[in-house]
Amino acid sequence: MNGEGSSITWDIFNKSHVRKGIDLFNQKKYKDALTHFEAALTFPENLGVGRSAGTEEAEAWFWKGKTLLALSKSDEASVAWQKGSNSLFASERQNYYKNLCIMLLK
Repeated sequence: MNGEGSSITWDIFNKSHVRKGIDLFNQKKYKDALTHFEAALTFPENLGVGRSAGTEEAEAWFWKGKTLLALSKSDEASVAWQKGSNSLFASERQNYYKNLCIMLLK
């Protein structure tokens, strides 16, 4: 069980789905990759963690957008990048992907 305010289990859940999605993306299995990027942005009840102000989601939004673009869904890709660009500034990794999302919207 997580302590109040802890997001460790979600961070692991998120990162594992993003990594699997990147692997599938690199194999050009875009539909399967998209499933993992979408899962990375969820907060399953069994994790005992809800979305918080400090949730780092920009990497998943970046890759979701990239995958949607590969699937010829450019409008949906822009929506994903917009969500990533609207995420908070936090860790170096979060800021990197947030800034990539911002650049892709220009």
